[in-house]
Amino acid sequence: MTLDVRLASRVKRDGESTLAPYGLTDRERARLTRISRQPGMALNCTLARANRFTSICDAFPMTCVVLEPWLRDLLDDLWSTGAPADYQLRGEIDLFARCVEREWLPRKDIEYLREIFDYERACHELVTASRGSSLEAMAGTVRRIYFSHDPSHILPPLQDATAPPPGLPITPHIVEVEIRDGALETRWHRT
Repeated sequence: MTLDVRLASRVKRDGESTLAPYGLTDRERARLTRISRQPGMALNCTLARANRFTSICDAFPMTCVVLEPWLRDLLDDLWSTGAPADYQLRGEIDLFARCVEREWLPRKDIEYLREIFDYERACHELVTASRGSSLEAMAGTVRRIYFSHDPSHILPPLQDATAPPPGLPITPHIVEVEIRDGALETRWHRT
């Protein structure tokens, strides 16, 4: 229940009947219902959410800023579909990325989401690949991302966790990302 705040809220509100699908004994259902109503349960849920969110925010901080108005509901939906693959919370980044690709990128009403998500995914993939490779092996590995808008107006505010200005004009650019001398390097040019 600590990993699914919606389930914890339903158990707290509706009682033992919420737990019927889980094949628990009467004693287990009663215990979990009492636990859900304890004052510390909200804190436990908050800590669990923070732990699950940390790796996502580390990999996709700018995407999280772009999705900020919807992020809480997105995460609640995502995390109510099941428990994490393991308790080290590996897989949260991929789970989030698949959710964004499947449910959020098809939407056309969220400015800059496609370009920022693609940019951060490319950065994450390069950094992940570099952990298992030598710097020489990574030399020349470049990812190119199409931006519909001028990255100089989008990336700097997002690097400061601030949403970029809305309604920027369409000015197509190619952003290139590579690891050079052990650091992630980004450059762009207009197409």
